[in-house]
Amino acid sequence: MSSLSHHNLIIPTAQEAEEARTLLSNLHGEQIHIQTESGVTFSLSATAITGLKNLLLQINQGNAISITLISAELTTDKAAELLNVSRPYLITLLEQGLKS
Repeated sequence: MSSLSHHNLIIPTAQEAEEARTLLSNLHGEQIHIQTESGVTFSLSATAITGLKNLLLQINQGNAISITLISAELTTDKAAELLNVSRPYLITLLEQGLKS
């Protein structure tokens, strides 16, 4: 992408948004096969397809994108940071959820 990239933030250009729209309109079915320039063909998993469609949808809408890796297990500090809430507030919510 020729987009501006700053601290893992990708801001799509108008042309990239249009290309994403075209790709989305052509993504049908449950399987996607990709062929590289060298002729190697591979298939994407269902999880990768879902992620690709979500990514293309956001690019199509002109939204800035940043991909954040999240491990399967989070500390309460990291979870609060990702949710943009304080740790004490998150713990209160967790405790209320356990009582329900």
